[in-house]
Amino acid sequence: MAYRFESNEPLPAALKRVATEQVNGMIRALRDRSDVDLAVHETRKALKRVRAVLRLVRDEIGEERYRQENKSYRDVGRALSGFRDGRVAATAAERLAASDRDDATLRRGAERLEIARSEPPGDFTEALAGQLTIDRRRIAGWPIVRDEFAMIGPGLERAYGRGRRAHRGCEREPAERALHEWRKRVKDLGYAIQLLAPARPETLNRLADDLRELWTLLGDDHDLAVLMEVSRADPRLTGEELRAVEKAVVSWRTDHRTGIWPLAARICEEPPDLFVRRIEGYWKAWRADPGISPPAVRTAENAALPADQTVGEMRDLGAAELEDGR
Repeated sequence: MAYRFESNEPLPAALKRVATEQVNGMIRALRDRSDVDLAVHETRKALKRVRAVLRLVRDEIGEERYRQENKSYRDVGRALSGFRDGRVAATAAERLAASDRDDATLRRGAERLEIARSEPPGDFTEALAGQLTIDRRRIAGWPIVRDEFAMIGPGLERAYGRGRRAHRGCEREPAERALHEWRKRVKDLGYAIQLLAPARPETLNRLADDLRELWTLLGDDHDLAVLMEVSRADPRLTGEELRAVEKAVVSWRTDHRTGIWPLAARICEEPPDLFVRRIEGYWKAWRADPGISPPAVRTAENAALPADQTVGEMRDLGAAELEDGR
């Protein structure tokens, strides 16, 4: 099944199902060594989806339980972050080298960069898969029982409100760290909206697309910041080459940021209480009459994976994300 709520599914069961499916996918990805880069990428995405579910039920399961669960998934993500940074910096360097083929100095500097792209060893990924297996067993015991929107409403309002405040802070001072933290909040809300999209597909799929575009722009900005750190630390670059790389990165980041602000302003227009009240209205109308929402809505990237599915097939699913719901 997909990473979304179903009309005929009690909300507690739906939340446990989507969390379990994401953990299952992570375990399979980490144990599939056919494409380790992709496995790390898919695992980190699934971790964010599980943590988004946890944030929705934070008030319901209690602060102590929430912190325990969130820390366990966060620690897995942190263990993989170094491998991810090498991958994205290498990709950004390749794009930089191709961005202006007429600038020989820039091209030499980008191609000279030494960027580690190490892969996590098999025993390391197996240990993480083992930890996730333990985490999966606890999902069934999450103390969530109410089949009503009020169970997730506070978490949704918190996600939207935190993202809105982060947006305003970055408008005042768009520091690198603040932009990166804002991106996390955008993803929290984006994954929550993906779950709720069947309640009003046309409206909520459009919002999910806007959120995805925003977190992609913010992610590109962060990747360029990582590339800049790597460039400044590389002793092989000449002063001329480093200046050329810095100039190109600044230009790229300026271009990317021009698209961030109008998109964010549109997403963050409503006050949090009105936003949640509107989503609750969609939810109640849908649960009262599921026929008002086309059943074809689907987030293919997040579909549950059969036991024998490979990580390569996960990538194919990702290419079709939300396509059926548009």
